[in-house]
Amino acid sequence: MKTIILSDLYWEGHLRSITEDEIEKFRNEDIDKTRYFSIKRYLNIILEEKANLVLFAGDVTGDGSCGHGFQYAFLILLKILESLKIDTCYISGNHDEPPYYSIVNNRVRDYKYIKEISNKTIDINGVKVLGIPYETTYSKTKIKALYKIIEEDKHQYDIIIAHSQLKRRIQLFDIDTKVIITGHYDRKIMAFNQSAFISLDNDSSEISYAIFNQEESNETVSIAVLNAFDDTYSITEKINNLHSDNREVHIDK
Repeated sequence: MKTIILSDLYWEGHLRSITEDEIEKFRNEDIDKTRYFSIKRYLNIILEEKANLVLFAGDVTGDGSCGHGFQYAFLILLKILESLKIDTCYISGNHDEPPYYSIVNNRVRDYKYIKEISNKTIDINGVKVLGIPYETTYSKTKIKALYKIIEEDKHQYDIIIAHSQLKRRIQLFDIDTKVIITGHYDRKIMAFNQSAFISLDNDSSEISYAIFNQEESNETVSIAVLNAFDDTYSITEKINNLHSDNREVHIDK
């Protein structure tokens, strides 16, 4: 099982002009049009990595750099993933404002392979995922309420996806999980307690993403960066080795 995690999607400004009617008429082959270049970059990563599961860790309809209102750009990507029958989950970040994010949620409600999992757990082909959105990590009251759900679950998670402020991330390490991946800020891979931890962010020229590869007796995590020249560089670590060495690696911009 190979899971790919993306976060803080950076959209080109003209994609804000995509309309609902354009979504209706969109066909997969249209992705090759210049208009959809930045959407295709994300799709190519997913397809080239041959992911079985795709997770988006927040800031999917806008971010601090490109602004807001890119719900239809994200929906084009989700529409393609649905047509390809690739299981996909997403959560909200601090730049996913309700008017835009709600459009995405309403649109995918009847999709079979696309799920919104903020404050929810889901089991996909034996991979148990917990989604923790920005608004939950930001609020002590909401994080306590989430812990009640976790206590009722009584199982180890495979993956937690979050969108967490730096000062709030320590709370995530109290949860029994193999891998924690957060968007919002920083590029790092490290071990803490019993979990592997990866943080992601993006900008106009580079896309950072994570991979959790579950093979028999050999689970690995990776953090990769696709640069403006479409060159990819990455670091891959066996989870057991990451724990034993207590290593911390930063991926500088």
